[in-house]
Amino acid sequence: AALGINPYQNKNNYGIVTDIIAAIIVVPVIETFVFQYCSHLILRKINLIKKQQNFRIVYLIISTILFCLSHYYSIAYILAMIFPGLILAYFFNFFYLQMNYKNAIYFTVLIHLLTNTIAVIDEHFLNNLL
Repeated sequence: AALGINPYQNKNNYGIVTDIIAAIIVVPVIETFVFQYCSHLILRKINLIKKQQNFRIVYLIISTILFCLSHYYSIAYILAMIFPGLILAYFFNFFYLQMNYKNAIYFTVLIHLLTNTIAVIDEHFLNNLL
């Protein structure tokens, strides 16, 4: 696993089918909805931040913190999730500004799905080769 951190270490061994369904399909949808879409929508609705640049910075920070804290396998793992959380929030905001919420959700889920696919392949296949 990345950085020698294994998020599966404290879980029962449910196998690759469950990991594929959860990590590759379900989790990206739920996390995008909660950490990117909901935090973006709530910040837009409360409308305290008028300038787009300031909104983007506050949104990136809040979304990334929430994303990181949801990955509480260990302090190291939480810290390791800063960059992925920041990337997902950045792209969500980018797609929202270029298109709309529907496409922002769709493309952010796709990015998240791809990164989780790499993590599952690493966990179940590449680690067994070494």
